[in-house]
Amino acid sequence: MKKCVALFLALMLLCMGATALAEDDPIKIGFTFFHFGDPFSQDVRSGVIDGCNEFGWEVTIQDGHLDTATQIGQMESFIASDVDAIIMGTVDPDGLIPACMDALDAGIPVFQINGTTTD
Repeated sequence: MKKCVALFLALMLLCMGATALAEDDPIKIGFTFFHFGDPFSQDVRSGVIDGCNEFGWEVTIQDGHLDTATQIGQMESFIASDVDAIIMGTVDPDGLIPACMDALDAGIPVFQINGTTTD
């Protein structure tokens, strides 16, 4: 699992471009996941933490508590705090499309794990 997460984070870095490498400030990642109540979710959480630590990135982790409205609020908070990228594993991927579009409009790339959207 940790190797997969490290590969995912390395691919994120490539997608974020060279500007992320050139900045003096640490890269800030926002991570919202639908819940952390089972072993799989805990492994994903640990993998993201370990991978971000390996790259020297700051990560803010939020539990969505199986609630789309909660995750929308978390996405809005990440956008307001000007994170460099957002990772999301969602309860309802399509329910977060407007928040994803807001992040993209703000220049923040969004990476979906453990699901897909129709848009």
